[in-house]
Amino acid sequence: MSVSMLCLTSVVKATDLRDPEKSQTEEQTLKALAQIAKRKGKTLSLSLNTKNSTTFETVDTCAGPGDCVSYQLVGLSPDRNFFVVKESAWESSTLYWVSRSTGVKHEVYAEPHLSPDRRHIITANPSEFGGTNGVFLWEINDGKLAEKFHFEPTEYALYSFVRWLNPNTVELEKFMRADKAVCPETSFMKFPVRLVLEDGLWKLDEPLERATISCE
Repeated sequence: MSVSMLCLTSVVKATDLRDPEKSQTEEQTLKALAQIAKRKGKTLSLSLNTKNSTTFETVDTCAGPGDCVSYQLVGLSPDRNFFVVKESAWESSTLYWVSRSTGVKHEVYAEPHLSPDRRHIITANPSEFGGTNGVFLWEINDGKLAEKFHFEPTEYALYSFVRWLNPNTVELEKFMRADKAVCPETSFMKFPVRLVLEDGLWKLDEPLERATISCE
């Protein structure tokens, strides 16, 4: 089986981190990607297009936060130009896209979503503990990622991905503490927001319209 064929089938399941029942084990992923990925004990080795390799070393003594980190190969990105590697640490986890051409690790925090034109990925990571909370977007260019939007809220707010409306607009959902003028009897509220490309810049558009607010 060629690499190009297996990526379209197996990685869809392997990258579904939210539902372990739908996820492949690393053993299955390594078997599918045997030509370019191997594990020897605690060392995960990934072959690059340059014929070099990059490695991830699990440290599992776990006597403290500094020596408790493991790495799992999840699969390949939809364009097959990046390895997807999950890092699990003492009290946190994150996700990396590793360039198959350069070996550069790009932290994408959680499962990203590919734009309809396949030129961008976005991660909305609603993390209250153990992860980086916020909204992040990258441009994909020739096997490299360039960060174009990075937002970590300074007040309590959780953003979740809903869908790409078009290549220039992402629909998100924002969960935050309630505005008592709008939701007098609840502690939280949620409402739709958008990340929009305007004049070459990505911007959050957060209209607070009563008709779209759900009091939680």
